[in-house]
Amino acid sequence: MVKKIVDLWKEYREDSGLGALGLMFLVYNSVFFFLSGFAFGFYNFYCLLPIGIYALFIFIQKKAKVQHKIGNLVMAVVPFFFSIGINYFLVGEIDIKAGKLLRWDEDLVIFDRWFYGTQAALFIEQVNFGWSELYRKIFYDYLVLSYISYYFLPFYGGVLYYRVLPPHEKYKMVSFISTIMVYYGVNFLFYLFIPVTGPQYYLQELFVGDIPMSALGQFFYTLVHDGQHTKIDCFPSGHTGIGVLMTFWLFKIKHPQFKVCFFITLSIMLATLGLRYHYTLDLLAAFPMAILSFYGGIWFFPEKIAQYGPVEEGSERKVDPGTNTD
Repeated sequence: MVKKIVDLWKEYREDSGLGALGLMFLVYNSVFFFLSGFAFGFYNFYCLLPIGIYALFIFIQKKAKVQHKIGNLVMAVVPFFFSIGINYFLVGEIDIKAGKLLRWDEDLVIFDRWFYGTQAALFIEQVNFGWSELYRKIFYDYLVLSYISYYFLPFYGGVLYYRVLPPHEKYKMVSFISTIMVYYGVNFLFYLFIPVTGPQYYLQELFVGDIPMSALGQFFYTLVHDGQHTKIDCFPSGHTGIGVLMTFWLFKIKHPQFKVCFFITLSIMLATLGLRYHYTLDLLAAFPMAILSFYGGIWFFPEKIAQYGPVEEGSERKVDPGTNTD
């Protein structure tokens, strides 16, 4: 059995990390399961669902004998994002079943008051208060679209890195995926042990007026707001952390899209504050966590990172020698 587990880990170059990522979720969600019982008073068997999902995909991959690189990558990515979504949902379930965990909002509120003289979202409203109604709607529509761009950032960064990798190194995508898993894994634990509701709920008496938006902006805002099951998902900001992680990836591979991703990340940060979702400390805490998640994810799969640039026929793409952890 131990040999099979070791072999499953070592096969990440052949299966794009499906088996190795499955083992990572096996460990993480087993911890999640026992944590729900020991720390929060009940055992949530849904915590084991990602383990079953990965077992199913590994079984299918073995039986179908998938050899194509893209096919293997898809087999690794699909259960990964399903499992991340399930774990995010479980954070909210644990909070509800535990009778609502003690919130830490007040400390974060105090920092915002010290820094802005008020709450961050109110400060942003004061800045644009003198604008015409049209410009204010355009501004908040921009914030809403920036906020939802977060959901596409991992795919955006992943596609860019995949295109940088030479054909014989496509398996290195497992390092990219691993960094995302490490970030979310640590992030979800922070949500449980430092639960923060966020200004939209904790300070709702301050926000007496609706945010000015067009019909399109209101549609996307309602879509996100109504779909927010978890009410303790603020510290640190997952939106900011994933943006910083993707930006750092593009910086490390010297990709010209780094500047675009940097701008998107700044827009997301502004959106999380302006739309009343986060405090400033939520954003600041995401920076070190994102950088540490990058190096933590690479540590699991110590592969040299490919660099963006033209590749001459018969030569190999440049790599970043400083990223090899062998």
